[in-house]
Amino acid sequence: MFGLPKSTEVSKLLAKSKLYTKFNMSNSVKSIFDENIAKIIISHEISSRTLSIVEGEKVRGIYVLHIFLKRKEFKNQVLVHLINLIKKKIIIALQYQDEVKFAVYCTRLIQSEWLSEQNAQIPLVGLNLGRIWENIVMDIACITSQDGIPLDERIKMEDERIKIEKEISRLSKKARKENQPNKKYTLVQQIRILKKELQAYEE
Repeated sequence: MFGLPKSTEVSKLLAKSKLYTKFNMSNSVKSIFDENIAKIIISHEISSRTLSIVEGEKVRGIYVLHIFLKRKEFKNQVLVHLINLIKKKIIIALQYQDEVKFAVYCTRLIQSEWLSEQNAQIPLVGLNLGRIWENIVMDIACITSQDGIPLDERIKMEDERIKIEKEISRLSKKARKENQPNKKYTLVQQIRILKKELQAYEE
């Protein structure tokens, strides 16, 4: 499953009731979990115990939680709360019917697009678990590696790039509708400045 080696398979049911008891969840949090989640399975463990791979400096193991959803539109706070409770390197594989999307937390919650179950793959690329984790996060976030730039900084840069793109799009629409020459000129100048900023992120 997910293109991972058979040696990493765990397939252990994680009962919601045990989570509620272990982490002393409030009734409101329990309600959110019950509304969104049908069941949780610890599907894989990626570690030096299950693969011939060395540990990373900060990453000793990566776990895949296969979460079956009751509905496709779910609350992100469910994922954030779960990751914060478990406090390990976790890849969440969300499944609704025959579609899957992946989620990880690295400075913020990062999610992939919905994929068909057959195309939902987790690539294991790297010489140690630290590099494997970074490459998985970048794959889910659809960002590329840059030498010398830490992963969390790379994610922040990508967030800023997306923010600039959205602002360029907003101002471009506004400029097209603007009839007053002076205001139109000001908008065009703002767009040019933003495009220069965007170019810096893409180099």
